[in-house]
Amino acid sequence: MEENLRLLIANENKFNPYTDDNLALMLKTSRQNIIKIRKQLNIPSYNLRRLPYLKDKIREFISEEKNISDRKLVKSIQNLGFDISTFSVSIIRKELGEIEEIDENTQPNDNDVFCHIIGFNGSIFPKIMQAKAAILYPPNGLHTLIIGQTGTGKSQLAMAMFEFAKSIERVKPKSLIRFNCADYSNNPQLLLSQLFGHVKGAYTGAETEKKGLIEKADGGIIFLDEIHRLPVEGQEMLFSIIDNGVFRKLGESENEHKVNVMVIGATTKDLDSQLALTFRRRIPMVIELPPLYNRSINEKYEIIVEFFRMEAERLGIPINVKSDVVCGLLCYNCPGNIGQLRSDIQMACAKAYLKYVNENKKCITIGLAEFNNDVCESLYRKKYTYSGIKNYINNGISIQPGRKEVDIYDDTDSYILPNEIYGFIDQRFEELKRQGVEQNTIGKIMERELETHLKRTTSYLQKININMETKNISCLVGNEISSIVAKMSEIAEKRLGPLDKSFYYCLALHLHATIQRVKQSKPIFNPELSRIKEEYHDEYLTAIEILRVAEEKLQIKFPESETGFIALYLRKKAINLKSPNGIVNIIIISHGHVASEMAKTVNNLIGQNFVEFVDIDFEEKTDTSLKRSIELCERIHMGNGILILVDMGSAITFGELITKATNIPTRTINKVHTAMALDAAFTAINQNMTLEDLYMTLDNQSCYFKPKTNNGQPVLITLCITGEGAAQQIKKFIENNFKEEIRQSNIEIIPICFIKYWDAINAIKKIQEENFLIGIIGTIDPDISNVPFLSIDKIFEEKGETLLRNLLFAGQNEYLVKTSIPVLNQIFDDKLILPRATFKSKNVVLDELSQLLLKYGYVQKGYLLGIYERERMDNTYLTGTIAIPHTFAKHVIKPGIAIATLQKPINWGNDQFVDKIFMIALPEASSLVFRFFYQVWADQNLMEKLMSCTDRHEFINHILERK
Repeated sequence: MEENLRLLIANENKFNPYTDDNLALMLKTSRQNIIKIRKQLNIPSYNLRRLPYLKDKIREFISEEKNISDRKLVKSIQNLGFDISTFSVSIIRKELGEIEEIDENTQPNDNDVFCHIIGFNGSIFPKIMQAKAAILYPPNGLHTLIIGQTGTGKSQLAMAMFEFAKSIERVKPKSLIRFNCADYSNNPQLLLSQLFGHVKGAYTGAETEKKGLIEKADGGIIFLDEIHRLPVEGQEMLFSIIDNGVFRKLGESENEHKVNVMVIGATTKDLDSQLALTFRRRIPMVIELPPLYNRSINEKYEIIVEFFRMEAERLGIPINVKSDVVCGLLCYNCPGNIGQLRSDIQMACAKAYLKYVNENKKCITIGLAEFNNDVCESLYRKKYTYSGIKNYINNGISIQPGRKEVDIYDDTDSYILPNEIYGFIDQRFEELKRQGVEQNTIGKIMERELETHLKRTTSYLQKININMETKNISCLVGNEISSIVAKMSEIAEKRLGPLDKSFYYCLALHLHATIQRVKQSKPIFNPELSRIKEEYHDEYLTAIEILRVAEEKLQIKFPESETGFIALYLRKKAINLKSPNGIVNIIIISHGHVASEMAKTVNNLIGQNFVEFVDIDFEEKTDTSLKRSIELCERIHMGNGILILVDMGSAITFGELITKATNIPTRTINKVHTAMALDAAFTAINQNMTLEDLYMTLDNQSCYFKPKTNNGQPVLITLCITGEGAAQQIKKFIENNFKEEIRQSNIEIIPICFIKYWDAINAIKKIQEENFLIGIIGTIDPDISNVPFLSIDKIFEEKGETLLRNLLFAGQNEYLVKTSIPVLNQIFDDKLILPRATFKSKNVVLDELSQLLLKYGYVQKGYLLGIYERERMDNTYLTGTIAIPHTFAKHVIKPGIAIATLQKPINWGNDQFVDKIFMIALPEASSLVFRFFYQVWADQNLMEKLMSCTDRHEFINHILERK
């Protein structure tokens, strides 16, 4: 095995080395065994084997063309044969550009302190590059903020950063100070004293001067966990250190103390929160750690193994973990991330340890029953169909104390032959009952175990290539049952299509056992019955029909649970024929009941249940329909990707969201119709294409819009509402990034300011009359009939390049979904009005108004960050003393406007002072609302009334009088 592995790797494509999964398949062994052997032979993982070649090629392209765009660089790299994403190339490019001189320090190796973090050469690799850059940055490193949910490993990364700083002698060996700001959050004065120290008499009880932790960390690193618990005064004191390297102790007013300390903060606040934004403006390096559900399945596996290894070391006892536990934990959406996962595993080991002691076992064995009800509920919902889970379905893990390597705990012999199902159910039920497992949990555990065992049975029968003749089956079950089963199989194949050849054998043995149990009046219990009826509808109806044959011949009435067992066998024996290797799954997602009807029509025409569907109710929340779509994708995915055909609206984005949540490759085509779906199904089944090839074939045929027949100059308008600055920037962005498309289509880009409504509308209509207006891009939809509009925020999303290119080439944008124009009365809310406020800076105004919109459900969390992004793009000063901060419509939940009038004007930038701020949260199709507000802003008498008004209701009434 070792020699074969060496030979394969020696002759592999250096640009695309074999993955562990590839090697396992070629050497007919498990992935875990490949990893074990590879580590013994000191062979790096595939991405590390590829990395030197990839870096060399990236260097070559950059040296030939220094300002090469990421898009062109990625295409050049891919043309060489590298299978790599844009994101990975950009990360490596950034690393080469920013820290080329210390490249040797960033290569993962056994001496690298970061290599002990699981995922250091995977999903966490970019984060580790950031962490190293922060430590290495001259002269004393960059202050760093680590952001992530509870349990994502923030403290672990901070400790690794310190160890790395020690290893390069950037700090002294014992110069790390750790402090959890939450420990003193109820006593701000004591918290500040602990951090910054105090002078004698600073507060009651301060009898002597005290040195703070900041001062003790001088020359080293201070790690502030839960930094968001710092009071405002503490934040300002910390910012003084970050900005100027000086601080004052509590109670001091004149003396300043100089320190050279690197600050590493950790917070659970997300990037869009107000506090995180405040820190981001002062702390240059922000590292966001991914939650557990965003880690790859292989990394999850390594984490699970590591936690079980730690418990084996702690107990000094071998631990065997059953494969259903491994699969279940891989599927587990752990709310507390890595921290809670470790606690759950520790609790399971504690329960199993009691059994080990009481039953005098040789090792500890971990099964599903050792986990709490919440874990079992999660396992139940995932149904063992999570993407990639098939690689672990038959492999448990065996861990010996004192050994780093993990052995395979092979429990594949736990298949159930068809005539043994009831014995397994009876025995397992009593075993779980003795362990004190709750009744409802027993059913769920047994449901998962039964399905797993039946999967193994199918695999086992296929592996031994069973081919028993009818006469041999008759010897086992009798001629009568053999004849009945032959008839049942014939009917089933007419209904469902060809079945696996082992179906006849399984059904015969199972039916024989069932008849004996019915005659003995023993109960028949199927823990999966309700799910089978709901999810395996066609198989269940077929099972009813064929079981009726047996009832008529044998004069025996079978219980409903038996119908469920037959349906389960039908599903297991037909499913591989429905989705063989190489076939891409297809899902139709549509509003109303269109998707189900379309899928039904296509499946009838192709003669099998191949196309799946999701019907979205018009009143259904997007999150709910997305969740259902994710669950369906996880259930049906067979490893070759999923083509998603959608109608319109939010469903267009489901593909990328599904891929982000599950790592299942997806491609999306919109404007679905029956002919397209039928073509997709036939092509997928008969031509055995890859997902990308299938997508390109169908997408090239999907011309749902024909370009307008207009002989004038093609024109694209860029639009903004606060002067032409942002419109000019949009124009510049398009011209710089789509030069070839603009040249080929001979497109002229014209920036227009929308604030003067009628002037803008007249200008657009004049352009439309004299030219071929292919579309409008901007922050507000002017609602020009027959002219497609693309919101600027969509350009910067993952598929923005495709959207914009389609618009430039075709003059149409199929992603346009216009929302209804909000009613003026519904926009105003007295809770969003702040008359005569005393805010003293622009940032405070932006923070306060956006928090009001967020608090009362008008916008999503990303709104405030979007506001700051928009301000960086162009000042939102309007005219006179008015500012109208706004951002992309994608952040808006419902239309609203937050308004503040100020007692004293503040500088909005460029020495433009404002005292009236209208923060706008409106959907794209709001041109009529803007027309109304333009009249409001232009009315000097009304503006004077608003400035003197102190009553919120009166404030709104003054504005609505303009209607």
